[in-house]
Amino acid sequence: RFVVSRDASYAQGCPYPVTLVDRSPTHETERVREILHEERPDVVIFDSSGRVAQFREARRLGAKVVYVSSRESARRKGFRLRRMRWIDQHWIAQPRFLGGDLHPRERLKCRMHPGTEIVFLEVLFEPPDEDAARQLQAELGLEPGRYAIACPGGAGSFPGRPDPAPLYFDASGRFVAGTGIPVLALLGKRFEPPSHPAGVHVRDVLPNGTLMALLREAKLAMLNGGSLLVQAIAQGTAAVAAPIADDQPARIDHCAAQGLVRRARLDATDLAQAAIDLAQDEPALEAQRRRARGLGLRSGLDVAVEAVARLLPTTQEREAQGDARDEGPLRVMQVILSRGFAGSERAVAESCNAMCAEHAVTLVIREDHRSAGGASIRDHLDPRVRVVELPAYWRTRERLAEVIRSARPDVIHTHLRRGTRYVAQIRSGVPHVCTLHLSLNGPHYLEADGLICISRWQQDTLPAQRRPQVFLIPNSHVPQSAVTSERRRELRRQLGAGDGDYLIGTVGRLTPSKGIDVLLRAFAAADLPHAKLAIIGEGRQLRRLRRLADERVCFAGFRQDAKECFQAFDLFVSPSRNEPFGRVIIEAMDAGTPVIATSVLGPSDIARDYPIELVPPDDVAALSAALRRAASDARGRTSIDLSEFHVDAIERRIVDAYRSVIRKRVRA
Repeated sequence: RFVVSRDASYAQGCPYPVTLVDRSPTHETERVREILHEERPDVVIFDSSGRVAQFREARRLGAKVVYVSSRESARRKGFRLRRMRWIDQHWIAQPRFLGGDLHPRERLKCRMHPGTEIVFLEVLFEPPDEDAARQLQAELGLEPGRYAIACPGGAGSFPGRPDPAPLYFDASGRFVAGTGIPVLALLGKRFEPPSHPAGVHVRDVLPNGTLMALLREAKLAMLNGGSLLVQAIAQGTAAVAAPIADDQPARIDHCAAQGLVRRARLDATDLAQAAIDLAQDEPALEAQRRRARGLGLRSGLDVAVEAVARLLPTTQEREAQGDARDEGPLRVMQVILSRGFAGSERAVAESCNAMCAEHAVTLVIREDHRSAGGASIRDHLDPRVRVVELPAYWRTRERLAEVIRSARPDVIHTHLRRGTRYVAQIRSGVPHVCTLHLSLNGPHYLEADGLICISRWQQDTLPAQRRPQVFLIPNSHVPQSAVTSERRRELRRQLGAGDGDYLIGTVGRLTPSKGIDVLLRAFAAADLPHAKLAIIGEGRQLRRLRRLADERVCFAGFRQDAKECFQAFDLFVSPSRNEPFGRVIIEAMDAGTPVIATSVLGPSDIARDYPIELVPPDDVAALSAALRRAASDARGRTSIDLSEFHVDAIERRIVDAYRSVIRKRVRA
C-alpha cells in the first residue's frame, strides 16, 4: 500500500492500493500513525523525507523500517545515530562504483548500530524487454551490434546550457555521415526535428525495459551524464557522454577515469566526433564493454525485492503459526571466521553461490579475511551473496550476536571451530548446523542441531550419546571446463615445464600438515629424467621449503586459476600428513590427472570408490618409488564419474539438512 499526497502527479494512476493524505506524508505524521495502526504492516518503506517519529511508531507496532536515500545529503541523514536506531535497512540508491562503499565514519556508525543493514541498490532499471526491442529493430531495420542510440535523457533544458535535444539530433546525423551506422535518437516530446536524415530514426520516448534491451545490443550510445549513463553501463554498453546539467561533469569524469565511458563536450561536433572515433576503435569498444560487464551491476529492483524478503516473517515464524512451507526459500546465514582461501573457504563459497539463486544467503566473515598473499573468499562469491564483516579480535562474538538478531535467519551454518563456538555460546534460538571440516576438536560441535560430516571416518569419531542430527555430505565440486591445448601449453610454461617434461603438481597451503617437505625429498630421491615439480599455494613454510628445492621446482604461489592447472599436470600428488577430505584429489580426478595420495583419513575414504594410489604418510622412500612407477607407466588422462560431488547435488542435500533441523526445532 502506498501513502501519498492527493496532489502528487502519480496519485490517481498508481496501479497499487493507495491511501491519499492532504499533504506530503512527511507533514502528516498523525495521519501516518493512524494508517500504521489500521494496516499493521510487516515492513514500512520511507523515502528520505520520512520523520523519526514515524519510524518509531512503525517499530513500536512490530514493523521493520526501510529508509531510502539517493542524494549525498539524504545519505548523510540516514547515518545520523538518532535515525539509525529506528532503521532496519538503509537503501542507498546509487551504485557503489560511483558513490563509493561505506566511508570510515559510516562504518563506525554501523558498528555502533549493527541492527541497520546497508543495502546498495546499484542501478535501477526495468527488466529488459527483449521482445519489444526485437519488434522495433525489425520495424526500423536495425541489426544487433550495428546501430547506435542517441538519448539526452528527458530532454529538459537547464539554465545557462543549450537545449540538448536538437544538439543530440545534429550529432546523430553527423555520426551517420561519418560511419554509415544508423542511429535511433530518443529526443523527448518537446522537440520535433525539421527533417529526418537518412539513417537517423527519431522517437520521442520508449519504455525503460525496451530501451535497456536495445542498449544491450547497440554498438555504442551517445548519452548524458544522468541516470541513463549508469543504466547503459549496467547493460555493458560502450558509450560517449556529454554533461547537460551541473551535477553531471563529475559523474562523467568518474566513469571515464574507470574506462567506462568516453567524455565529450555538450557540442554536436565534439559529441559526434567522439562517437565516430569510438565506433572505429574496436579494441577500445570491447575494453569499455568488458569493464562495464566486470562491475557485475544488478538491477536495483531485484536487490530491493531480496532486501524486503529478508525483513518478512521467517520460515520458523510461519511454521509456528501453522503455515509450514517446506519448499519455500530460506534465509541462510553461513559463518566462517578464517583468513585466506583454501579448501574450507572454497567449500563455503561454492555452497553460498549455489544457494543464492533460490535462497537469501548471508555470509559472515572477519574483516581481515585476506591472507598475507591477498587471497580471500570475497573474490569468489556471487554478487547475490550478502557479506557481513566482523572485527577480527574485538567484540567479535557480540557483533555476531547483533548480526544474527538483525538478519533473523531461518538457519545458521557454521564452519571451523571459532565461528561454531561463538554461535553455540550465543544460543540465539535459531537452528544451527555446522560442518566438520577437520576432526571433532571441540565440544561446541555437539551442541549444534545438525552436524555435517564430509567423510565417513568423521562419523566414527562421534560419541554415541549427546549427538546432534548427523548428515554425511562430502565437499562439493564445480566441474572445470577443458582447457585448449594452447592454454595447457601456456600453463605448463608458467609452471616451468616444456612439452617434453613430466610435470608433477601439488596444490595446497604451505603448512606442515600438507607434507610438501616430504614431496620435495621424494622428488629429489626419485631423480626422474625431464621431470619438473610445481607447487601451487602460499603459507608460512615457503622459506623453509625453498631450501629443500632445486632448480627443477617451481613455487607458483596462490593462483586464481589453480583448477585449470590440474589439467597441466601429468601427475598430481597429495602428500598430506593430515587430510580430512581431499578436495584437491577430486579436482585432479576431474581434470583426468592420475593421483598419488597418502593413506590418511580423507584420501583413504576416497580410495574406497575411486582409483587413486595410496602411500604411507611421511614415507619418503615409498613416495619416491610411487613417483618412479607413475613416470614409467605414463598413463594417459582418465575419465571418472564424479557426479556425487557435483555442487548442485551437494547443495540440495545441505538444504534438506537445513529443513530437517528446522522441522525438529519447531516440533520441539
